[in-house]
Amino acid sequence: MSVDLYNGIPFFVYNPKNLPVEHLPVVFGYDNDGWYALKLGRLIAEDGTILAKAESKSSDLLPYELGLLEGYKTHLQTRARLHYPHGFRMEYVAAVDVKLHPNLQRAFFRFTLARETKKRQDKAREKAKLKKKT
Repeated sequence: MSVDLYNGIPFFVYNPKNLPVEHLPVVFGYDNDGWYALKLGRLIAEDGTILAKAESKSSDLLPYELGLLEGYKTHLQTRARLHYPHGFRMEYVAAVDVKLHPNLQRAFFRFTLARETKKRQDKAREKAKLKKKT
C-alpha cells in the first residue's frame, strides 16, 4: 500500500508528463532490517535494478536516508530519474511488510532473474574465451 506522506512530508514523485501518479513505475525504498544498532535500506526499481543503499541508526530515518521524501537526498532522486526518465514515484516498505508486499517481491524476483542471467552469460563468455585459446 502506498502512503502519500511520511511524518507530514510527501514522498518524492517525478512526473514530467503529468500522468496519473498510479500509472508511474515505482522505486521502492525498503528496510532490510540490518543488525542490532544499524538499519540497512535499499532503493530498488520496479524492474529489479538496485539504485542505492543506505544505513541508518533507526528504521524511522531510512525514508530520509534513501531519498524517498521530497527535498531529502536529492542525488538519489536524480539517480532514479536517470533510470526512469519518463517519471516514477517513491514508496517506502517497512521491514515487517517486505515479505508481504507483492510488488516489491516481483522487483526482487526480477533482480534475481537478471543476476542469474548475467552469471550464465559470463560463464558462456569465459567458455568461449577458453575454447578460442585451445
